[in-house]
Amino acid sequence: MVHTLYLNSLELSPTYGIYITEEPSFNSSANYESSSIWRGTRTYVSDISSKETKIKLKGFCNAESALRSILYYDSHNYNWNEDEDNVYLVRDLSRRWKVSLIEIEYGLDRETYSFTMNLVLEKYNPEGYVLSSKTGSSASSPISVTGIENGGDQNVLFESIKITGTYSSGSNLTSPILTQYLIGNDLEIANVVFDTAEYEFYNNYTAKYTYIDAFNTTDKFSRNKNDSTNATFDTDHVNITSSGELEYRFQLKHPLLQDPILTLTASITGSPTIEVSPDGSTYWEVEKTFVSGSLVDYNLTKLAGYSDFYFKIVTGVSDSVALNYMKFVSWHDYSGQRPVPYIRPSSVEETYNLTFSAGTLDYDIRYRDNWSG
Repeated sequence: MVHTLYLNSLELSPTYGIYITEEPSFNSSANYESSSIWRGTRTYVSDISSKETKIKLKGFCNAESALRSILYYDSHNYNWNEDEDNVYLVRDLSRRWKVSLIEIEYGLDRETYSFTMNLVLEKYNPEGYVLSSKTGSSASSPISVTGIENGGDQNVLFESIKITGTYSSGSNLTSPILTQYLIGNDLEIANVVFDTAEYEFYNNYTAKYTYIDAFNTTDKFSRNKNDSTNATFDTDHVNITSSGELEYRFQLKHPLLQDPILTLTASITGSPTIEVSPDGSTYWEVEKTFVSGSLVDYNLTKLAGYSDFYFKIVTGVSDSVALNYMKFVSWHDYSGQRPVPYIRPSSVEETYNLTFSAGTLDYDIRYRDNWSG
């Protein structure tokens, strides 16, 4: 299994035009055990835990914008003073290592940008932890999540809280909230979570919403669309015929950090458009022209900052679209929810309640059960 690497919330993957072409390599002075962080779940350095360790990543970017996203963290650009935000190398958002410096060398290789990234990691062993987790499903509200303890001496936020929406009794998941039972802190998840969509909240006050429909059945198409005209499901795709539209509305509670990414596989005729709106009334076209192709990415332009927004595919009189695949990914800032649920120290057993008004959900909550300063 190949795992995804992140620099904080930046995903180092082809989804964002970044390709890691070799497994990470350690500096020769480090005494480590594992098959590397790329492949394994128990990588650690067996030197003293405070020793700095270097890891080298090699890869390429297929666009200048992707290169700029990683150069943000380069030592020539990022201020590594103590008053700056911490930077972490993260593996699948379950294991993380604090970074003290990043140096990036790059060059133009034909039409791609090749790069070598040297990362200096500090406190490598204790930061390379394996998380505890609580998982489950709920068909009715409320549900209690119990038995979460922190044996350390400091309060700690959850590493991640993932809620997956499930359609039930004619409704998608509506108004889910996680509440810390004794303290009373709430995390309001969303107004609505699509059927099978995942909304994952991280301890740096960012959240990622992911929704995928491969149109294998009509279920998600029927349950999650907001509106449609001349759009019908057909075996393994959706046909949008002349003078039609297919619209989705996202009610995600927390403002967008950046414009969402919509990935489509479609075959088109004519000049259909992709349009976005913050209110369902005023729409504008995204900057990239809608084209036929497999897994084509579109930035849903100028939506950053909104938490409730729409996109739609629109066909004119002579246009048509056969839509085979859709993936939607958005990043959000939930810092406005502070104070959020956390885990108290000294092995105090915590209880958290999940409530919602319609639909059902699955939850996956991950945390460190021993956090000390």
